[in-house]
Amino acid sequence: MSFSLRRASDPDVTIATCEGSLDINDAKAGAKAIWSTPAFRANPVILDFRQARLSVSAADVRALAEFILTEQPPASRPPRIALVAPGDLDFGLSRVFAAYRDHPSTEVGVFRDFDEALIWAQSAGTKSPRVRE
Repeated sequence: MSFSLRRASDPDVTIATCEGSLDINDAKAGAKAIWSTPAFRANPVILDFRQARLSVSAADVRALAEFILTEQPPASRPPRIALVAPGDLDFGLSRVFAAYRDHPSTEVGVFRDFDEALIWAQSAGTKSPRVRE
């Protein structure tokens, strides 16, 4: 799996781009990379899976959500996390993650379209749909 972090044109949005096969260990490593990079902590995050394939089970998704909820330092919690997954299976797994990751500190949105995810992430603090088919 290839994983990179960058800022969007709006400097307060972090984009994590994933390529190739992504398993639970890759996901945990990616989460830790975001938490440990001061420039990216506590910003809205877009997890871009357009070039990736999720190789995880529903149990893995639950374990990842629990890992994030228990291990993520409170100061690094983003106000919003947008997951971009255009494929049916990855979109479904992303929705499962959003349900397990539910916590008052962070809204999680699941999108098929990157631009919609970016608009949603940039509008932190306003209410809008969290799932876009």
